[in-house]
Formats: sequence, structure tokens, C-alpha cells
Amino acid sequence: MSNPSYEVVSEKVELNYKNLSDEFLSDLKTSSPSERVLKSKNMTAKEFKQTVIKLYFGEFKGLKEIGMIIGSDQRSFNKLFKELGVYYPLGSKAGKVWKHIRGEYNKPISSRIKDQIIGELLGGSNVRVQTKESPFTNNLTIDEYVTDLKTLEKISIKANKFNDISIVDLYKWNEIVSKFEFLNTANLRFHKSIKEKEWIKILWDQLNSKYGGFRDIKKRTKSNIDSRLKWTCAYDTGSSYQFLKIWQEWYQNNQGKLQKTLPESLKSLTPNILLHWYVNDGGFDNTAISIYNLNFKQIDILRMVDMLTDIGIKAKMNEKRGRILISVSSKKNNRIRFFEYLSKADLYREAIKVVPHKFIDGVKLLDEMEKLKIDHPEYFKIGRKPTWD
Repeated sequence: MSNPSYEVVSEKVELNYKNLSDEFLSDLKTSSPSERVLKSKNMTAKEFKQTVIKLYFGEFKGLKEIGMIIGSDQRSFNKLFKELGVYYPLGSKAGKVWKHIRGEYNKPISSRIKDQIIGELLGGSNVRVQTKESPFTNNLTIDEYVTDLKTLEKISIKANKFNDISIVDLYKWNEIVSKFEFLNTANLRFHKSIKEKEWIKILWDQLNSKYGGFRDIKKRTKSNIDSRLKWTCAYDTGSSYQFLKIWQEWYQNNQGKLQKTLPESLKSLTPNILLHWYVNDGGFDNTAISIYNLNFKQIDILRMVDMLTDIGIKAKMNEKRGRILISVSSKKNNRIRFFEYLSKADLYREAIKVVPHKFIDGVKLLDEMEKLKIDHPEYFKIGRKPTWD
């Protein structure tokens, strides 16, 4: 079978469908799926090919979707794609590749939201990677990823306009799709005790409209005495390539196990970072302010102490009941500086309402728990699932 010929028209390389091999056109017209399409849609062979190219490259329709639109299975255009040299993924990877192509995994993160996420990660939240490949080997930067998406968008505009794709654009398409086939994604996970449900709702309000996801309330898996909370709550965002790059910064492969680590890119603690960190893992008892640091190495915790010092807050690494924590100096002026710095954060007022015992002198966690028993007794019982309202 001979290859299709190409001609240059107005400095644009176009496929010359008239010169497609006779064998290919004959096979296209006589195969039963194609014959049904040509008859039912009253298309010529050329119109059929233009329609498929417009749907695939112009409207980003997958093979199965195109088949449904034109009323035939993909055998009717598989041969066309092979003749033109179109690269397309198959199997389980295909769906994810199309989500990349359509920009569904491209979810930019503002500096404000990025700081909130960093604070949550310091405070015990996590990033979860979705992959069938090695998650540490994705070499596309965010800028390169976005540039590739813009290139596909330009190809789409031309395919919609001309019902055609040039050999140059086809080469670019194949190159980008082959890269996307091996890209991973990740999502954010905020899993808390039911008593922190209101904070999870705040995170949902901040992130859900742009990043999607789902939230849930589940029974605790660990055993509890009767007076303890019986439920947990969670918010898992949708996936994105940007979240993957955060994951790659915050996790290292430590002898086959993932180790959460403080990234080198984190140089300072903004008010938003410190607030979200403190709300998650901080505590205030009389004059003592402490922030716990689960899953971090001591060298990372010492860096956190240095960053607190850099913003004028005196602190030191300490240990309490076998747990490493950061103790903020209890001197009055230091406490004032700490809370004044937190007051500059975007969600400071909301945080005081949700966890007043971490901000207001004289408000105790035990008192908050007693109030919770009165307002939400269902949190302390195994029975009907609590609601988000």
C-alpha cells in the first residue's frame, strides 16, 4: 500500500486526499462499517475523512465517542488513522490521556491557595499520587505542560476551520500525546476528626469550585472508648498535574517507602501558611503555644524553627510524651507577635470561630468537646451517619 502524498499550499502542508492509495480508498468503501456510514450520512470518502479529522483533532472526541456520533464502530476510521500515521493510546491509559488533552488536569494554583495548601501539608494533610508509572520521573515542567496544551488548542482551531490537519501539526500532536501517555496526576487529601468538620467545609468552599473532588463522613477505624468521637470527615480534591508537581516536591523515596519532606522551595512562612499549619496541628494552653510536626525529619523541623525565627517569633524544637513538637516562647510579647502574624491570614476570622480554643485565652478544648456533645450527640454514637449541614 502506498503512502498518502502531500502538497504545500500557501506555506501550509496539507493532506491531499485525492492521492490516497487506491487500495486504501477501496478498502474504506467496501468494509461494512464504512459502507454503513457512507450510505447513512450520504458522505463521500473525502467527507467521511474530513468529518473524522474534525471530530478527533478539532473537537477532541475519543475513538468510541466518534463512533457513536457517526453511527459506526471505530474500525471505520482505524485504517484512516493508520494510513495518516496518527498516534493514539489504547486501553486504560486512553481515558486519562484525553483528560490531559482536553485540559481537565490543568488547574493552575494561585499564590494564596498555594500557601493554604502548604500550611495544610505542614499540618498533616497529604497529597496522593495516581500512577501506573514511576511518579518521580515526570520531566515536564508546568510551563512545558501548559505550552503543550496551547499547541493542541492551536491544532484544534485549525482542524475545525479547515477540516484538515497538516503533517507538521500531526507530528506535533503525536509527540505531545506520546508524552501525555506517561504523565501522572495527584490530588489533595484532607482527612480529619469529625470535630474538625467545619474546617473541612471551609476548605471545600475554598477549593471545590476550581479543583472539584468529593467529601465524606466515615466511621472511625480505630477503637475508641465510649466517650470519644466515632466519626471522621474527609475532603479529597480532584486530580491535576499541578498537584503532582507539589507531590514531587514534598515526598521522597526513602528505601522503597515514601518520606514526607520539607521542600527546598519553601523559604518562608506567610500568614496563610502559618495559620493553616497551626489550625491543624497547633495548640494553646494558658501561655503555652505548641505546633506538632508529624512525619517530618528533625532536620526539617529545625528548618521550620528557623523560619519562625525569621518572622520574629522565638521558638525551639521540643519533645513531649515521645512526640516531636515546636514550642513557641511563652513570653507575652512573643505570643502577641505570633497571633498578630496569624491575624493577617485570609481565613483568620473563620479559624477563630471553628477552633476558638486555639486562639482565645480561657477557652478549653474540653469545654468545646462538652459543647459538641450537646450540639451534635450523633458524633459520639455508632448509628445514623452524621450530615454535612
